Amino acid sequence: MQSGVRGPVLLRTGIVLFNWLQVLGTAERLQIDQGIRHQLHAIMPLLYTFNTSTVAAVQGVGINIQGGQIFTGVSTGTAVTLVFSILNANAFTLTGPGGLTSIGLVAYDSSGSCTFTVTGPVGGLLQVSSVIPFSNCALAIQANEVPENGGLVLGTLNLKLTTTGGATSNSNPLAQNVSIGNNGQLFVLNPVTGVQAGMGVEP
Repeated sequence: MQSGVRGPVLLRTGIVLFNWLQVLGTAERLQIDQGIRHQLHAIMPLLYTFNTSTVAAVQGVGINIQGGQIFTGVSTGTAVTLVFSILNANAFTLTGPGGLTSIGLVAYDSSGSCTFTVTGPVGGLLQVSSVIPFSNCALAIQANEVPENGGLVLGTLNLKLTTTGGATSNSNPLAQNVSIGNNGQLFVLNPVTGVQAGMGVEP
């Protein structure tokens, strides 16, 4: 006779823990009595503050933003590619139509805001010394059935930038592996650097 037992659903810091056991016969029932559990985590679409630690998840990765007007000021239809430097989490390169580029520095604030300042080159995509503030800078991460033992599962990431005027632009989804460490913290594997960047999430 086949029966099923479903454990409780617990919500902690935005991570939903699903305990699921399928019981077949007496042996499996004995395992339940001994407290054996199989735990999977569903990482719901959550926002993680973008800072010098979490940016490690995407350093060196080309982030395509269709709503590039939040950088360029062009009304519509400007796609840009944003890359955070592998060597410096505060440095960026922005490439727009025609291959025009700008480089600069980004400052992260503990409030979740960030500010991009263009340092060059003259005649590039953006005017030198341009300052582009965002009231909210975050990574949205989602994945399903992530085991709690550190096993990697393919998830999706989006960079979300909100202007001081309230307009939000989302990057195209990035497919990257995520995992949950022994301490319960969420990690994202950077496909370029090989770094497992901690998102600061703990149970």
